[in-house]
Amino acid sequence: MNKPNFLAMNKAELRAYVIAHPNDKEAFYALTDLLTANPSSTKYPAQMTPEEINQAVLERIEKIKEFNY
Repeated sequence: MNKPNFLAMNKAELRAYVIAHPNDKEAFYALTDLLTANPSSTKYPAQMTPEEINQAVLERIEKIKEFNY
């Protein structure tokens, strides 16, 4: 049986494959590598005040809105 090309899959495809094939360690490690290389969360410096974090989040939301229009 030929294994799929995990490097050619996007995150959703690879995640679906791992869910469908829970014993495939190679696929699991490929997904872990992909998620580690492309984190989906934004990190804010610890020294920011809650108000500064709130302002940064609002600015990020505005940028996303601009991008989607």
